[in-house]
Amino acid sequence: MICNMESHHKPSWAEKIIAKFIPESLEKEVGLSLIIPVFNDSERIGATLESIKRQNFSPLEVIIVDAGSTDHTLEIVNSYQNLISRIYTVTNYNLYEMLNRGISLASKRYTAFLFPGSFYLSDTAFHVMAHAIGEGDYPELLCSGAIQTETRRAPRQVLLPLERSYLQRGICPVVLAACWFRSDLFEILGKFHSSFTQRSFFDFLCRFIQQDSFRVVQLDRVYVEYDAGRFSYGKLLKYASDTWRILNIHFGLKWAFVWFLGVNHFNFVKWWFRNLERRAFKR
Repeated sequence: MICNMESHHKPSWAEKIIAKFIPESLEKEVGLSLIIPVFNDSERIGATLESIKRQNFSPLEVIIVDAGSTDHTLEIVNSYQNLISRIYTVTNYNLYEMLNRGISLASKRYTAFLFPGSFYLSDTAFHVMAHAIGEGDYPELLCSGAIQTETRRAPRQVLLPLERSYLQRGICPVVLAACWFRSDLFEILGKFHSSFTQRSFFDFLCRFIQQDSFRVVQLDRVYVEYDAGRFSYGKLLKYASDTWRILNIHFGLKWAFVWFLGVNHFNFVKWWFRNLERRAFKR
């Protein structure tokens, strides 16, 4: 099912009408636990929390998982005390372990994730998503499009059908921040595998796509701007290692080789030469 709904920084007149007539009982039935991992994100967390506050979505719990921030992150978070349901502290920064901790704390019917620097492009995004979930008879997964930004790279739109054909080629059709998961899904499939430091969400989608009974609702509009952080060739190398392992596990060695042969290896060569240069200068 694809719902065609408008999306802007300011809500359109159509979205305002949709939000106005969504039954309150439906919103309560949907309910959302939103998990935000933070670590020294004082420069970015304010815009993220402000975009959540503007949703004015009542059946919402916001769970902050902090890895021991030493800047002003928690001061900013505490200034939104009417919005934040819980702050949980962990000793080390491991993104997917932090998300898993948040999943364990979540109590609503659906669970979503947002990251510092990311934000919703429409003030009625939650209402539209809740409406789509109700219309879709409470599917296991709802996802929309996203604009992905990354330092040192041009922004790009991520909005593809969630299909096996994309996953087999190593392509992630959606971003994590643009997805709502029915919370019992994590009991069925398990949580994120933190051993995949760059592509644990991709691994989760590969596990998801193996189950023919699961239902997906995809919105064909962009509702999230996702901040993927800083691009580096070190991250790219870990990304490649994760992709090879995940494809081999879920689709077999053939598809891992198909992906490998289609990779632009020039990026890895360039990263390798840069590392050699750094080591030479250190000497």
